[in-house]
Amino acid sequence: MGLASRPGRGRCGGEGTGKKMAKVSLRLWVLIGIALLLTAGVVLRFVLAGGDTADDSDPAAARIQRYQREGNIAALASECSSNDVEVARKAVTALGYSGPAAASHIERAMRDKRAGVREAAAAALGRAVGRDRTGRLAEAASRDKSANVRATAVTALGRVLAYNEMETLIAALGDEDVTVRHRANEAITRITGLRFKFRANDPAKKRREVIRTIRKAWPKMKAWVSYYHESQPVKQGP
Repeated sequence: MGLASRPGRGRCGGEGTGKKMAKVSLRLWVLIGIALLLTAGVVLRFVLAGGDTADDSDPAAARIQRYQREGNIAALASECSSNDVEVARKAVTALGYSGPAAASHIERAMRDKRAGVREAAAAALGRAVGRDRTGRLAEAASRDKSANVRATAVTALGRVLAYNEMETLIAALGDEDVTVRHRANEAITRITGLRFKFRANDPAKKRREVIRTIRKAWPKMKAWVSYYHESQPVKQGP
């Protein structure tokens, strides 16, 4: 009897274990289903929002992203005068992705009293225009009181391959700020395709010698550099 009773208890135990596993499996599938529904909701919200990833807690950022999607240049330009520096920076950055139509508004922002806004504007202008509209960038590279603005301006000149502003870039090699000097050297290399033996942190005397070499060589290089760039399609925009 003892031997006969053991299989019965085994079957009951097996049935109990199977029911428990079935319940666990059901709960697991329910949790997976809930997770999928939540994920689908997030994706749907993203699509309906037009790809807007702005934090709901930052209404200004959300507003600027909406203006950018809509191509509302006037509204973005208005945000550039915000008393909040970060809002103004975000707005002028967004203008940089609006192309040449936003250039005049960006140039206006480059005259802002706040260096942070001018810096963002210099970067934005380098995205919005081509080398045919670099006067404001050249002015900032030469005269702006902020080293960060000057550095950003020379980078933008290099980005648009502004060979017509080479004298400005050569002059920037003598800037008092090492970052400006380094960025100017990188811009010259980008435009000419040549890397001169200039080091931004070399002694002043050595830097001056290399600057003289570049300035002397530029008139001879200008013809073929300009020919090469003019034969290429102008790149502008993001």
